Amino acid sequence: VILSPGNRADVAVKCREPGQEYMNATAINFKCEPNYGCFDPSVQPIDGPDMSDMDDVPKLVGTFANPKLQPTIMIIDVVSPSKANSRNLRKDHPQEAELEPFSTPTPCYLVDLRSVSDTEISSTFTNSYHCENPGTDNKWPNVATDQDICGVRGPYGVGGDSSFFTPWVNSSTYINDFATGGVQEITLQGIPFHPYHQHINPYQIQKFENFFDFSIDVDSYVTEPVRTWYQDGDWHDVLQFPASNGTREAFPTMFTQAIIRFQSDQFTGHMVQHCHLLFHEDQGMMAQYNVTGEEGGTWPGAREIDPTCIKPSGPKSKSGKSKSGKSMNSKSQKTSSTSDHDESFANIGFANIDSM
Repeated sequence: VILSPGNRADVAVKCREPGQEYMNATAINFKCEPNYGCFDPSVQPIDGPDMSDMDDVPKLVGTFANPKLQPTIMIIDVVSPSKANSRNLRKDHPQEAELEPFSTPTPCYLVDLRSVSDTEISSTFTNSYHCENPGTDNKWPNVATDQDICGVRGPYGVGGDSSFFTPWVNSSTYINDFATGGVQEITLQGIPFHPYHQHINPYQIQKFENFFDFSIDVDSYVTEPVRTWYQDGDWHDVLQFPASNGTREAFPTMFTQAIIRFQSDQFTGHMVQHCHLLFHEDQGMMAQYNVTGEEGGTWPGAREIDPTCIKPSGPKSKSGKSKSGKSMNSKSQKTSSTSDHDESFANIGFANIDSM
């Protein structure tokens, strides 16, 4: 189980023998540098808080890249049925039978989107995170400071262009818009360095690829645990892909990208996305999608993929977004707001929408 910062995973475990089972933070050396998403908790950025007197810190937490210790997260005490009965556990089931294979209906917003054709995709966007530390010669990520400025590359509705670097602006500025009831596709660049997280809608991995040279097979340079854990078709809420070839050479691993898809399901309004390294988020690596359309709207193609999937029922849930009545017809359109602040960000390709 590989979990990046803030990541969650549901795991089912079947225990066949009595005894104590330990869940540890496992020592897997991905050979990556601290500022590339691998962190030693005892080492802070330059000019950050002094932790030299906190001798207990390294003992409490291992590092993502190379834990020197394997702290135990929890211990599972596996007991036999007879012992379970002596503890007044499951008295009505003295012998647990083998679990038979079963299936359950899938919510329609979680149907497999890998068969959806490109023509059915409502919008595409390239998400590329970046940090800068102005005034230093040795730039990020080789040097990280608490003065770094982080953000998302634009332009609005497109993304991925290094000339459109923008940290967080405000709560009424967006990097893309799409309506409810569609399938969206995002290309995630920089995933070896930054764990991508978005609110509201979980997303499905479509594939990993190397955008420097698409003929390079990503499986050829990642470690076996990474190759096993991250599978096309998996659903995630946080995604960081430790693409290492076992050395500290950046090429070609730094060019690994993921294609993800999700349904913009039901909820209109602000949809936040950010790097799940919280100090990067604090330094500006956060943005919003503007989800328009009808509140409660769902994608009709879900039932074509899985006729048994479960649609939402009951009253529509409200997102609380005010209806401004304003639309964006251009990917770099400026709205009616005429302040200098709004003007500056409209000119670099981000759209600003005033809340009413």
